[in-house]
Amino acid sequence: NQISIYGVDGEQNQPISNNTFTTDNLAIDYSGAGNTFISSDVYGIYAFGRIFNDVISQNNFVNSCYDNSKYVYGLYLISNSSKANISSNVFTDLTNSVFIENSTLINFENNHLELTNNYQYLANNHQLFVINSNSLIIKGNTITATHPNNLGGVNDAIRLMNCSTSEINQNSLNGFNIGLIILECSSLNV
Repeated sequence: NQISIYGVDGEQNQPISNNTFTTDNLAIDYSGAGNTFISSDVYGIYAFGRIFNDVISQNNFVNSCYDNSKYVYGLYLISNSSKANISSNVFTDLTNSVFIENSTLINFENNHLELTNNYQYLANNHQLFVINSNSLIIKGNTITATHPNNLGGVNDAIRLMNCSTSEINQNSLNGFNIGLIILECSSLNV
């Protein structure tokens, strides 16, 4: 699927839990269905302005198509998505496991993000990329790259840009060119 779960505005009052989101090489043409969302990228969960009142927990996000011409995201939370408690998920071989932009009250705890020997990397990927967001807790995550080749470009485990009032600690970051990048952030507890 291009997008497994797509949520715009409103509230998510049930957990998103115990699912497996797997990419494959199949491409579905939605152009005749009046679809206004067109992207060559692939998303497990895509949320635009969504409020999460329950957990996103114990899911597996797996990239099995290894098409290095597109970005593959596990979670993509943008435009005032909030209150997401993201915990105990496993992300395997995704270009960007989690992308969060313009969001608040995000807890990202005890997740496992990994790039394995199968990963066909794109330059400039970030396993957890957060931009223009605040009130974040990023804690107790394991982010590992075991790819035998040197990752090209700028590949980092966690990248924060223009974030504030956030706590980042007790994470294990291994095998990346850069573990943690902090750009133009304030009031961080690292």
